Amino acid sequence: MRVSVRDLLSQKPDGAGYDDIGRVLFPAGSVDNDFSRTFIDRLLAGDPRVERSADGTWGLTEGHLFSIPIAEVPFVIVDLEATGDHSPGASTGVTEIGAVKMIGGKDEGRFEQLVNPGSRIPPYVEKLTGITNEMVRDAPPIEDVIEGFYDFAQGSVVVAHNAAFDFGVLDQAVWRVLGRPLACPALCTIDLVRYAYPDLERTSLEWLAEHFEIEQPTRHRAVADAEMTGKVLYRALGELEKRGVRTLDELCDKDGAPLATARLGVYLPQSRLESLPQGPGVYRLIDEQGATLFVARAGDVREKLVQMYLNADRLGKRQLEMIDRTREIDATATGSYLETVLEEAAWIRRFDPSYNRGGKHVPKTFFVKLAAEADPPRIMAASRVGADGARYIGPLKNRAFAEQAASVLSGLFGVELGQPEVGSRAHAAHSLSANRPEAPAGHDPDAARRLAALLEDGPDAVIAAAKQAADSRSDGRKSLGALRRLARLHESHDWLVDRHTYAAVLPSVRAAGCVVVVRQGRLAGVVHPDSAADLEGVRALLIGVESRRTTRGERAERADAASILANWVRSLPRPDRAVVVRYDLDAGEAGVESVLNAVAKALR
Repeated sequence: MRVSVRDLLSQKPDGAGYDDIGRVLFPAGSVDNDFSRTFIDRLLAGDPRVERSADGTWGLTEGHLFSIPIAEVPFVIVDLEATGDHSPGASTGVTEIGAVKMIGGKDEGRFEQLVNPGSRIPPYVEKLTGITNEMVRDAPPIEDVIEGFYDFAQGSVVVAHNAAFDFGVLDQAVWRVLGRPLACPALCTIDLVRYAYPDLERTSLEWLAEHFEIEQPTRHRAVADAEMTGKVLYRALGELEKRGVRTLDELCDKDGAPLATARLGVYLPQSRLESLPQGPGVYRLIDEQGATLFVARAGDVREKLVQMYLNADRLGKRQLEMIDRTREIDATATGSYLETVLEEAAWIRRFDPSYNRGGKHVPKTFFVKLAAEADPPRIMAASRVGADGARYIGPLKNRAFAEQAASVLSGLFGVELGQPEVGSRAHAAHSLSANRPEAPAGHDPDAARRLAALLEDGPDAVIAAAKQAADSRSDGRKSLGALRRLARLHESHDWLVDRHTYAAVLPSVRAAGCVVVVRQGRLAGVVHPDSAADLEGVRALLIGVESRRTTRGERAERADAASILANWVRSLPRPDRAVVVRYDLDAGEAGVESVLNAVAKALR
């Protein structure tokens, strides 16, 4: 898009107005209004080759940042540490901003700031980065520090290892707080290294530092990683200088170069982007034939899609192809994390988008799966709940523990251990050799049904039966320890997914709210009542009336939802402000009325 604008400006030495540029950017229909002007301002703000004059017209710049020798270009190399929480409506999750300003490879200044992420840092992230919840408890939020970074970065090229993420987070924060874009060119060292060294096997920062024999300080702290990225930057620029690259402009005109700008158009009316919902929601990109290309969720749908076009320069070939094929966008607003994730999963199953990668919309979690009615009956670890009628214990913390627990239950109760899922061979080899009690010779065909009945009775019943089975085993105490770890699930939620039966009342932008009804761990349905009195749809879901047979696609959709719901229950009370009303399926009409009264109260 920037190429198209520069082509236009090269033909207009006296400058071009917003209406002229708008017609180039939005050939499907453009209006010179606040949205159009804001879009153009954000698109061109980071391009030093264009400038806006006092009369509001745009023209080409002489002697700009891209035209001076690379040795004189100020680079601000930045790295962010974060919690990894990218749920819709969540804060940025940033825990630290670190940046180093370099000119000609020399350190010209630093910016370093711990940030309160607005949510807890998971233990594994604390261990990885060394940044603890205690360290950021009294730190300012990103909104209070972003202006300082904005001032530090002005007049520079912002560099990051995976610039699409780091620059995107910073740019959105600047826009949210200051009402303007970061207005700096962005350069990704991953793209730069791939261009300078096309034969390199890997591009991770740690691998590159080892490959280039760069001293590695404490990793996963922002300034330390920014320093390493800076050294990688100048190593790659030095390689390109040998090939005659003297300015950044020369990295803009070559095919495959990291600063090259794709000739991308917006084949949508500008009014369509303007009408997209603001806030959490789900969207899908649609091609000229009406086929769905891509489905995703976003914390702010309009901002996400506007950013997609604004930051097209930093997208990969596959993503650019997808955007170039987009002719329509369908979007719906939501009001909570659970509603958003369920909607996304349902859309992906329903529309079968060609650019989505399999399974990424379902949270990564693990279960012990008991297929008691299979032939032969077996027990194994599983990464999601299936539409197969099996019993599922979980969700569990990781695959290794799920495999260990399945192995222990197999050995103690004589149920055949099923084959592990593809991709888990290393974990399986460890768990089978180190953690599995010796199984009896030959499996009792009724053992799985007896274990299924014990699971229904709860963890105490399973442990009591396991004690008897473990008395004759030398490793019985170790096996019981694993079962007790498994039983601790019961402290926060029932360990058997089939026993998750509740109605969750969530905030929503639709109607009075959102009511998600779950029966035996499976999604019965989602209702958006117009008022607290409009609960007939909720009543039908509680009773469990199924008016027709479900299709295979609907069963698969419900299986995805079961994994999402199990993971969500484990995380309560985060990440939603929800009222959860548990109920007994056998309680009859009185039980249904009790749930409806609680739901009505929560909706008011």
